[in-house]
Amino acid sequence: MYGWRARIGMLVPSVNTCSEPQFQQLSPPGVSFYTTRLPLNGGGVEQLRRMTDGLEDAVRLLLDVNPDLILFHCTAGSMAGPAGYDQAIAARIEAAAGRPATTTASGVLAGLRALDARRIVLVTPYVSATNEAERTFLEGSGLEVVGLHGLELASGNAYVRVQPEEWYRIVREAVAEAAAPPDAVLVSCTNIRVLDVIARLEADLGLPLVTSNQAAVWYCLRRLGLPDTLPGYGRLLAEIQALPAPEAVAAGR
Repeated sequence: MYGWRARIGMLVPSVNTCSEPQFQQLSPPGVSFYTTRLPLNGGGVEQLRRMTDGLEDAVRLLLDVNPDLILFHCTAGSMAGPAGYDQAIAARIEAAAGRPATTTASGVLAGLRALDARRIVLVTPYVSATNEAERTFLEGSGLEVVGLHGLELASGNAYVRVQPEEWYRIVREAVAEAAAPPDAVLVSCTNIRVLDVIARLEADLGLPLVTSNQAAVWYCLRRLGLPDTLPGYGRLLAEIQALPAPEAVAAGR
């Protein structure tokens, strides 16, 4: 049976083409992700907020695969409001599903806390308004954004055209331009191809790198009490094996 250790239901923006193949790349044996989609093609803040209009109906579709945990997987979509916006989305999912839920933003925040990072450089493919919404969310959650670099791309289809080697250069330049030395770099977006340069960036910058898909996989595994490590995709997946006890939920497989 697939998902014999854990099944994770995933809600992704309709335009997303990166998360599913990258999650397959990162999933340990016995863990399966099952996806349904929410409508999103542009990247404006209002569009991101409207993506949750049909949230409960999408959640009910996921219940047919009996997931142990449900992930709302859109970074900007789960940061499109003030601090705590991510938790409000998770609460709606839990009310509809009757089982645990979380968001990409929650995983990112937990990952940064696990790495003892307070000052961060934020790098995204987004337009300015979305970047500012993320800055507001992150700073409201107790982080200090000491550098922000967005590519000003208008849609998810443009995001995926940025090559991994371009992300390597962009991240290094963003760190060099930061107003103060950061503790970590956050590369925000579930629909970008940064996964394969995380380890090289960490080695060359001497800083931990948190990315949306990496952090979401890590957080889902740890929420389910699964300690698997995965070298080659940054310190978070390679070294950090546990969350505080109150955040863990047991998989029912």
